[in-house]
Amino acid sequence: MRKLIAAVAFVSLCSGLTIGADKKVVRPPGAEPSASWSHGILAGDTLYISGMGGEDAAGKISENFEAEVKQALDNIGSVLKAGGMSPDDVVSVQVYLTDGATFERMNAVYKA
Repeated sequence: MRKLIAAVAFVSLCSGLTIGADKKVVRPPGAEPSASWSHGILAGDTLYISGMGGEDAAGKISENFEAEVKQALDNIGSVLKAGGMSPDDVVSVQVYLTDGATFERMNAVYKA
């Protein structure tokens, strides 16, 4: 059973409201479009990133927890890059764990 469910990033380049702003779907290179969800939505200057799991491009999840966390963060990074942003632009990240005992292991990867 996977310990990491998803990491969600909300990225903002400014604190302004995005009401009425143009919206653009953001997908990393090679990502297939989906009718049911988007990797990211750019609304004005704010990029909203969907929950990202630790799957690699082939859909495989590592058996190693730390590698899975790193892959999830790399997946978020790919969406950031496709949206013209970087980790320096991230305002908030929520990480959902199925076991609180894995927090320190996840946080060590996150800090790196």
